[in-house]
Amino acid sequence: MAADTSKTVSIDKGSPDTAKTAAPQHRHRSRKAARRRDGRPPVGAVDAALAQLAPGEVRYIGPDTMVVGQTVPVFVKLVKGTRFPQTPLPHKQVITGETKMGDSARVCLSANVDDFTISSPDGSCSKQAVSESDENSWSWLVTPHRPGSGLLQVQVTALLAGMPGKSVYDSSYAVVVSVAPRSFLAHVSDFLKTWEGILTSIAACVTAIGVIVRRGRAGKKESVS
Repeated sequence: MAADTSKTVSIDKGSPDTAKTAAPQHRHRSRKAARRRDGRPPVGAVDAALAQLAPGEVRYIGPDTMVVGQTVPVFVKLVKGTRFPQTPLPHKQVITGETKMGDSARVCLSANVDDFTISSPDGSCSKQAVSESDENSWSWLVTPHRPGSGLLQVQVTALLAGMPGKSVYDSSYAVVVSVAPRSFLAHVSDFLKTWEGILTSIAACVTAIGVIVRRGRAGKKESVS
């Protein structure tokens, strides 16, 4: 994702359930790019494709605060030809921005691997058909690794059936995420689980040794008799 197409949106922690509106920068195929001899469509095709795009909105939804080591779901939703309802979502971080949409969209979620692990059965990027009557949703599981402020990158690419494999319009968003350190109780719980596993292993070893000793004694008695 190109850095010059992103806009960072800070969240007002005093009202985490209020939808914030992002105003990202966008890019589309220019006339100069369209004239290059690299397989891109001619200028007229690009203009026609842009004319087919419909206005829409993209919305990021995640926890208002993540915790180091805890995996949480995050969602990116799209609507075409309409707007999202301004319904408060308690304890959620909500960011809404404008975009343009075609017949389908490819949505990606990425981050610095040192800050977050992102997983999904469909991978970090996946494509869905979009229509004006449906709310399309993408989801990922995110695990933060370090406390503080982290950055998630959302990219939405508009696609048209008449231009397969061509990205017509890109929207990029930088989402600032608040990550809290693990609590003292969580550390204590991990410590107890670790010692529980160690003691279980020791008990199993002691039991196995006892069985071997008993079998040895039984064999000696049989040889004496």
